[in-house]
Amino acid sequence: MAYRKLPVKILGLGWLGLVSDKPETRHFYAAVLGLSLAEATPAYAYFSIDEHVYLEILASDTRLAARQRSRSPALGFLVEDLDRAVLELQAAGVHLKSAIEAWLSDGESHRWIYFEDPEGHTLLLLERQRRL
Repeated sequence: MAYRKLPVKILGLGWLGLVSDKPETRHFYAAVLGLSLAEATPAYAYFSIDEHVYLEILASDTRLAARQRSRSPALGFLVEDLDRAVLELQAAGVHLKSAIEAWLSDGESHRWIYFEDPEGHTLLLLERQRRL
């Protein structure tokens, strides 16, 4: 499939997602690689790599984990305007794997959408906004 140029500006990498049910995996990223655990539940562990990039380890039985391959990480690219970016993906004929989803924390709101590259790798476009 021929894609036209996507005019949405990618700001950088904002999220990496892995699927794992092994406690050793969470331990590895915290104890061996030294990532800071921001939040953890049985469904996920959320690690801070730096102030803009996060690693999330999802349990395999979660709704979000079902959208990505278990042995391949999913990549989330930061964008300024998710709604515009979704329109551009649709116009380019990109396969969307979900509707726009949202999550609110104390200080930020996150909105994202899953899609696939031509090889079937799971990608996300992610919009973050500081909340006052």
